[in-house]
Amino acid sequence: MIDDERNDIYVHIDKKVLVSYEDRIRNLVKKSTLFFVDRVRVYWGHVSLVKAEYSLFQEARNNGPYSFYHLLSGSDLPTRSQDEIWDFFEERKGREFISFSKEEMPERVMYKWPFSKHLRGMCTDRKWIYRKINVAQAALTAFCIGFQKRMGYKNHVFPTYKKGSEWVSLTGKAVDILLEYKHKAIKGFKYANCPDEHYKHTILFCVKNGLIPSVSVDNCQLDFVGSYRFIPWGKGSLDLTINDFDEIVGSNALFCRKVVDEELAKKIFEKFGPKE
Repeated sequence: MIDDERNDIYVHIDKKVLVSYEDRIRNLVKKSTLFFVDRVRVYWGHVSLVKAEYSLFQEARNNGPYSFYHLLSGSDLPTRSQDEIWDFFEERKGREFISFSKEEMPERVMYKWPFSKHLRGMCTDRKWIYRKINVAQAALTAFCIGFQKRMGYKNHVFPTYKKGSEWVSLTGKAVDILLEYKHKAIKGFKYANCPDEHYKHTILFCVKNGLIPSVSVDNCQLDFVGSYRFIPWGKGSLDLTINDFDEIVGSNALFCRKVVDEELAKKIFEKFGPKE
């Protein structure tokens, strides 16, 4: 659905994946120019996610510049045709499509989390031993965070921290700013919990408000608008199924996530995919 002559596609494949998908993806892409970026061994909620995103941003910027850089996951789908998406962004050049959360959750980034590589698969298993491990991890985490608070420790790499959805559509100006602060971001979020939901928002907010300088661009006036992603917050599960189709179509979103239902994927493709 994003295979279009106007798009270049950059793909990151988790280094833990042993099966080679590159040839399979190459065979699917007929119109776009396709790039595979350096692979990172990714763990959920870990700074490795930040490194993987930087791998994508850096490679795309090296081959750019582009009007917009759209960060998508493997479970995302467009919810408009490519013509509609291109018209939408052509009319809104210079704006940053990024969502900021009202719930900032500063504890995620202000303190060092003892389990930076989350054992998510193990801890959500229903076997009693894994439930015990989950409880033990939660107790140890609470103790470590409490100890840091009592000792007066705080992460001050950035003057303030912001949070929001990981998935964004950014201009070259914003990407240049993120790349300028790459090393500081990896340092500042090394021990954070879910830093992928914080680092972009923190850096761009701080630059926009003059809290940190930027030498990458002459004019750092950033215009933030929502990310235009369909994410069913408050539903209980973020997974999208065929039951969500009408709501997706009726929304103003340009992309939706997380599509886990093959029937939904086919229906979205039929409505918004290329018409041969």
